[in-house]
Amino acid sequence: MMLGGSVWLKSDWALGRRYQKGHTVLWSLAAVLSILISIAAFFTEYPYLAVIPSAGLVLLILAIERPQVILYTIIFLIPFGRFRSLGGPLKEIQIHWILAAALLAVLMIRLIVDRNFIRRFQSNILLWIFLFIVISLLSSVFTKFPNTSIEQIVLNVIAIVFIILVIAFADRDSVMSHIPLLIAISVSIGAFLAVIGNAFEISMFVQEVGDSFARSYGATTDANSLALSIIVALPFVIFLIIHGRSPWIRFIAILMLLTNLGGIVVTFSRSGGLVTAALLMSALFLNRKRFKVRHTGIFFAGACIVLLGLAVTVPESYWERQATLGSSEKDRSLSRRSAYVIVAYDAFLQRPILGHGPGTYRDIYAQSRFAILYQRGDESLRRYAHNTYLEVIVGTGIVGSLVFGMLLLATLRNFFRARRYFAAIKDSVHTEELNYYILSFCFMLLYLMMYSDVFQKFLLVAIGWSQVWVRVAKDDKDHSRN
Repeated sequence: MMLGGSVWLKSDWALGRRYQKGHTVLWSLAAVLSILISIAAFFTEYPYLAVIPSAGLVLLILAIERPQVILYTIIFLIPFGRFRSLGGPLKEIQIHWILAAALLAVLMIRLIVDRNFIRRFQSNILLWIFLFIVISLLSSVFTKFPNTSIEQIVLNVIAIVFIILVIAFADRDSVMSHIPLLIAISVSIGAFLAVIGNAFEISMFVQEVGDSFARSYGATTDANSLALSIIVALPFVIFLIIHGRSPWIRFIAILMLLTNLGGIVVTFSRSGGLVTAALLMSALFLNRKRFKVRHTGIFFAGACIVLLGLAVTVPESYWERQATLGSSEKDRSLSRRSAYVIVAYDAFLQRPILGHGPGTYRDIYAQSRFAILYQRGDESLRRYAHNTYLEVIVGTGIVGSLVFGMLLLATLRNFFRARRYFAAIKDSVHTEELNYYILSFCFMLLYLMMYSDVFQKFLLVAIGWSQVWVRVAKDDKDHSRN
């Protein structure tokens, strides 16, 4: 028996040695190949591309050894929409596509070598997503705009892949600290760039709207996208202010809060300003028990200082733009948004069950009587509805809207379910932390009533990490029982 055991150990040791040797040879060949390609790139008109092979090799190693780092990088890059391409002859290739492809390759390997890994995907979330894709496919069969529908379906499939990657590689530390911290930092950087761009009129970060003001969008693709990013990040910044481990962390978080509030102002997004105000009031209500009678004076003094600071620092053009919020006669954009709703309503009545095909609202609007009436300069007649839910109901009808709504409800239910698990084991810190996740998710959904993006990247992250929270909370609950 001992002899048999020793023979088995010797055989296993020899096999391991051969595997390790083969593994080393493969990495050595990959390193040599990357060096040769880098040298060749130096003799092209784009010598800076020489760094790509080496960067790709490092990326592959990272994806295998620390896939969470790759996932964190993708999430960190979300608020930097205008700076994610490789540039030069590869400007059509986005950095986060490459990162996601590396993670997807690692996921395929994990699923092959670890049969238990697939258990991570036991979720009602994925069921609703796949149903939405099926309905989108059915809707596209009868569409008048097949190219648009196919393009949107491809984007939806990519969205599913990203959600799967979040569920697969986000872990306990990811959802409890790393990802919300990364979002808070990256969005704050984008907001800082927007504020600086507005203050010093840096064209890279601002867009001229008229003679009276310019809208800042920082590193994002447009001002409304920056406003959405800030709304998503603010609850995590507030959580840092309250639960920061040191005074320095809380001080930095306060600076981040002020920076993000400044970012909202320079976007000149009226809906963003209103949603942010409602979010801050909700956060204040959430923390009402922390305020004692003796804090009342400090609170009102702080509020007065903030209001005075706003009065001094916020440009007059911002208040003028906010003042036009209730008058479509003074602001043409309000009457244009009313036209979006009229077009959506008429389109829905024409095909109420399965809709006109995913993503086709722009094409329908371009054929409406409002398209030329509200055209600005030489811009395209195709316009978004500025409302994600209108986009869904026009594209996939009642059936698709119900499934999309169930997906969002399932995500929200996951957050509440995880919070219930933590509350059951008296884990007050994570129970409270989930309140801020819920706050971020709900106000993101509210802002999507004024912003069109069916699978916005922060929405995808929220859908994915809601499932991770359930997994983590359930594990903690099971361990506490044992």
